[in-house]
Amino acid sequence: MAAVVTVVYTLALIFVLCVMRWQGERFWVSSLLIYLPPQIWLLPLGVLVPVAVATKRSLLIPQFICVVFVTWWFAGWQMKSNPKPNGSVITVVTNNIGQSNHQSMAPFLELTKPDVLVVQDAVSRLAWYRRTYPDRYCAAAGEFITVSRFPISSYHLVDRPQWRGPLAAVFYIEWPGHPFALYSVHLPTPRPDFERIRGRGFLASVVRSGGIPFMQIRQYSDSMKMIVQTAEAFCDVLASEKEPAIIAGDFNMPSCGALHTLFASKLTDAFLAAGQGFGFTFPGFTHDPLTLFGPWLRIDYLFCNAAWTPVACVTEPHRASQHRAVAATFLWNGNGH
Repeated sequence: MAAVVTVVYTLALIFVLCVMRWQGERFWVSSLLIYLPPQIWLLPLGVLVPVAVATKRSLLIPQFICVVFVTWWFAGWQMKSNPKPNGSVITVVTNNIGQSNHQSMAPFLELTKPDVLVVQDAVSRLAWYRRTYPDRYCAAAGEFITVSRFPISSYHLVDRPQWRGPLAAVFYIEWPGHPFALYSVHLPTPRPDFERIRGRGFLASVVRSGGIPFMQIRQYSDSMKMIVQTAEAFCDVLASEKEPAIIAGDFNMPSCGALHTLFASKLTDAFLAAGQGFGFTFPGFTHDPLTLFGPWLRIDYLFCNAAWTPVACVTEPHRASQHRAVAATFLWNGNGH
């Protein structure tokens, strides 16, 4: 019996995780599942492992494979070595500061010493950044602010696509010898749709009505479809950029989903290329012991096009803000896009 349950669990786990990876935001069920803590998928092992130890220890092998599959393939654990780069490098830090819980990222900035700081959800904060960094160049476009050691020659909001307003701004940085485009991004979040479902009591509705509330599902599915189409169109915009480009910000897409797979196929994800650990950035603090009271999603990213090679990427280790900051160092490789 233990062997049957282990085989069923293993096959079901692999199937569900593959659906989330390849369908993700494109299917309403998997679009909900990708936002769950990855530890949830290993909870059955809390029963299966003791049973295997007591009855048939060979079952520990497929159970160990499940742990590896969730940890490395699905949750994205990284163990990259970062040799000292030989060439021109630049370090960029990104953070959505909209709900920082009055927690300063100053210690992380002191640790990483970025050349450029990119923040989102920072409406009306330009004056503060200019006072705080009087020796740097500061510019704002909409909710996006960039603080740079190097001159910012121009900047503007990205016109298309939009989602209740611009999704990004582009800042042109005069890095000595290698000017480049820096995109600051804030893609739409499905959180209002999640809260709408929770507020209506999805499971309670099923029990009360004796069936699935299809209208509620259709509304949620339509909203997700629009989010996916918007993200796909924006990915095309970024991939078509002809200038050397670094793209940073809050993408609101889990790294285990289909949208991240799309972006990572056209751009280089700095964490995948040069990160260590899980790189989780959201939510910065929780009351969930399953996640050790910390984040369980990676939705804040630094990408680059072919002009760069990421040589280091680190996520802010401790801060009780909604989003934790991410820093990446990029090596100029002399290629155009």
